[in-house]
Amino acid sequence: MKKITSVVAIAAAAILLTASAWAGVIAVDTTWKGEIYVDDDLRVLPGVTLTVAPGSRIKFAQALSTKTEPANWSPETELSVEGALIVEGSEREPVALIPEENSWGGIVVAPGGRASIAYTRLERALEGVLVSGGEAELHHAQFNNCDYGMVLGPDSIVTTTAVTINHPKVGIVDMRETPPYLPGVEIQLAEDAERLYFKGERARLPEPPALAEPAGGSRELIGEYTVEGNETWRGEVIISGRVTVPPGSTLTIGEGTRVSFRKRDSNDDGLGEGEILVTGGIRVLGTKAAPVIFKSAEDAPAPGDWDKLSIISSMDEENVVRNAIFMDGLQALHAHFSMLAVDKVHFTNNIRALQFQESERTTVRDSVFVGNKQAVRFRDSTVEISGCLFEGNDYTLHAFRSEIIFDNNRVYDTRLGGILAKEAILSMKGNEIAGGRIGVRARGEGANLSIIDNSILGSVETGLSTSYIESATLTANKIKGAGLDLVGVEGSPMTLEANTLGDFGRHAIHLKAGAEITLKDNVWDIKIPIDDAIFDEHDPGGSGRVFR
Repeated sequence: MKKITSVVAIAAAAILLTASAWAGVIAVDTTWKGEIYVDDDLRVLPGVTLTVAPGSRIKFAQALSTKTEPANWSPETELSVEGALIVEGSEREPVALIPEENSWGGIVVAPGGRASIAYTRLERALEGVLVSGGEAELHHAQFNNCDYGMVLGPDSIVTTTAVTINHPKVGIVDMRETPPYLPGVEIQLAEDAERLYFKGERARLPEPPALAEPAGGSRELIGEYTVEGNETWRGEVIISGRVTVPPGSTLTIGEGTRVSFRKRDSNDDGLGEGEILVTGGIRVLGTKAAPVIFKSAEDAPAPGDWDKLSIISSMDEENVVRNAIFMDGLQALHAHFSMLAVDKVHFTNNIRALQFQESERTTVRDSVFVGNKQAVRFRDSTVEISGCLFEGNDYTLHAFRSEIIFDNNRVYDTRLGGILAKEAILSMKGNEIAGGRIGVRARGEGANLSIIDNSILGSVETGLSTSYIESATLTANKIKGAGLDLVGVEGSPMTLEANTLGDFGRHAIHLKAGAEITLKDNVWDIKIPIDDAIFDEHDPGGSGRVFR
């Protein structure tokens, strides 16, 4: 398990530390010197500068679980910069950023963050430097054996001089609109591709829904407030703390109600803690004309100003959130060991919009996820998602050990990660997925895919990929326009029947690690021989068999 620990500097002055172990957050200006050990995810908060002195050696612990907290980006141990990072390596005294064991997550320059990295060796990271809306300057930096050397999200500003990326899977993934060629970078011995670029048009995110003034009075709930019996909210409710709905009680929130959360941050981690905790029943009953609104009460709202509406251990079959708007949350709507119907809900500007854990018969229908860091994430759950729009999110869906029905949805312009099913059963039908970094990925023992009548278009990397899963069946899909491969198969069986395949950067089908694929009645919209579009055991260094 990842340890829930934090090192929070409480003095106002800058501090200098050597031979220290770090995790959690850095909340005051700090200088690292010598040997530093990062034993869990670490965030540099806004307004704070972390300086790394020449000759320092920073080791990152191996993550012991697949859990990713909402404010983080990777399941691996990472350094996330929301303030500023200055790495002051020199030619005579370079800095090393390395894993303790096999790998680590890398450096993330978050929105509003800034990083200046000089004379630094960075090794074996999942994504060496991920810039997501921040600014980064890299001079005389060397990336060795990273999966991805650099990943540049939309609205990122990056300058490079004398940067070398050695032995990556992919050297640079650039998701910026009409990205310029990044000079000053040499990429050597890339396994899959040196550079992959976003080539489409950036999704123009729809304007957020208009927030009408609430009808009725206003009241503020301060500290701990408990709903006793059945209670109905109308008008404006301001929460400065936590509201609890215990077993045997039901909270109904009527149409047009506005629920606002003041930012309370008792542990100084930069994230709000306002919450509605439901172990009884919840009825959020907005209408199309008068939705219920959950939002920050701050004058300058930001993602993570409040925590969540959380339904825990509630098997009330009438739990529903209908015609609502969720904005500015950390994990805005969350269900654990519960039943919940989510219907016609709009999620925007949240760090994690919707999360489920150990929940059954959960449905998400006709809802909108726009401009969130993570749209949907769940594990050990049975979930149906249908008729939804996902647009301009950093990550669309992450499912672990779950059963998912994902039908008739539209997924556009996913900036950093698409649909990921790990050890999960995923059924997809009638979806349109376009213009993202990655289309669909399935990983791990027990995973099964049934992909029918979908369009997966314009992926910067791969349209659909599997790695060591039990089986995958693709029928009557259109998969086109991938910067790398249309379909990648590693150590897995797959059947493709009656699909249309065309326009790719490397291969239509790329097999490795003994994968086996059966092809039947597919349409090849390509200008080269089919055999040249398939990488398998007949190619130098190839592996895997194709049956036709």
